[in-house]
Amino acid sequence: MSISLQAVCQKAMPRIALAVALGTMPMVPAQAANIIEKAIAQANPCSGNSVKVSGVTIGIDRFDRVEIKEFSVSGTGSKGQASVTGFLSCKTSDEALFPGDANADFTVKASFDLSTCAVDSKQVDIPRTGGKYGLAVNLLKPKIIQAIESAIVSEAPKLCK
Repeated sequence: MSISLQAVCQKAMPRIALAVALGTMPMVPAQAANIIEKAIAQANPCSGNSVKVSGVTIGIDRFDRVEIKEFSVSGTGSKGQASVTGFLSCKTSDEALFPGDANADFTVKASFDLSTCAVDSKQVDIPRTGGKYGLAVNLLKPKIIQAIESAIVSEAPKLCK
């Protein structure tokens, strides 16, 4: 059963801020996406990313951009689910010997309790990689997934108060 933010607010205030933290304001989609994008950017999933190519270590450790492409939320009672599809891009420094980028599409699925502001479960997946060093993202997936999960879990409760 899908419900609007307005209906949830009437039933679950003031703890509804968790849903807002996850970007569930359907009447302002750009603002909702910005909340998620900022949380992911602050987690800096590109930091420390490096790979060896022909014996040379290449740092793909500069955050380039994150873009939320799709967001949906649903809920019943005090339980909610959110789904996010996005794009993340990292790059080398401009002074790198072998400059380039690596990017990935990602999906996040999370369930949360509106009465406690707790994220009950989360799943992050990276179904596609690209860019000059796109294959390197496959080696870096665990670190990138951990940073995205951390962003969702740590930022959402802050706005629940």
